[in-house]
Amino acid sequence: MLSLLPPELLQQIIESTIPHAFHSQTYDERQATLLRLSFVSRRFRQISQTLLFEIVLVHSPETLEMVTDTIESKGFLTVLREAICRVRMHDQVRGTFSRRNFERLSQTAQNLRILALRLIGHGGETMDLSVLQLLPRERLVVGAGLSKS
Repeated sequence: MLSLLPPELLQQIIESTIPHAFHSQTYDERQATLLRLSFVSRRFRQISQTLLFEIVLVHSPETLEMVTDTIESKGFLTVLREAICRVRMHDQVRGTFSRRNFERLSQTAQNLRILALRLIGHGGETMDLSVLQLLPRERLVVGAGLSKS
């Protein structure tokens, strides 16, 4: 029966089960739902996998590299719309995001519309954000409250 449905209708059905924008309270459930749907059939997998990479939450430079690698290897160059990078300013274990991380993301994710940096740390800390000049202005949102820069 599913094989008779056009792919556009299947995509609408799948999209109706998930939020369309990032929210910290719904992100994990959104990704889990898409992951489960990717096991239903090949057709569901094709749609679900691309939706998995529309919105990504990144906690470390290593995760950002893995996401970028996957986008390149799967040919999802036009899929990523939102990348939310949580930068812990006082956490040296996770490493720091570099110019290379953001250059590669900007080149790979052709439809990236929002890059949100959630700066998590203590008020007195500073961080060099000059690397963000690589991105077009309309693609950048910075701050805990996601205020436009």
